[in-house]
Amino acid sequence: MIEVSIKEFKNKATSLIRGKMPILVKRRDKSVGLFIPLDDIDSLPLEIRLIALERLTDVIKAEMKKRGLSEEEILKDFEAWKKK
Repeated sequence: MIEVSIKEFKNKATSLIRGKMPILVKRRDKSVGLFIPLDDIDSLPLEIRLIALERLTDVIKAEMKKRGLSEEEILKDFEAWKKK
């Protein structure tokens, strides 16, 4: 895993992402973001994958609440999409 400052990530994002390594972005020695390449996610430590999954789940739940959607509505829509 590569650790970079926000400024370095901003300035070198394209080349960093091409490297296919997970990138931990920090601000004043505090972790503020994590870039995880999806093509090699199985190579990440389980702890990192679980943290990412937990955070993503929180974001999805918040978005569903904001839009007034239930899990059942999402599943129904997904089933309809699969039939197409």
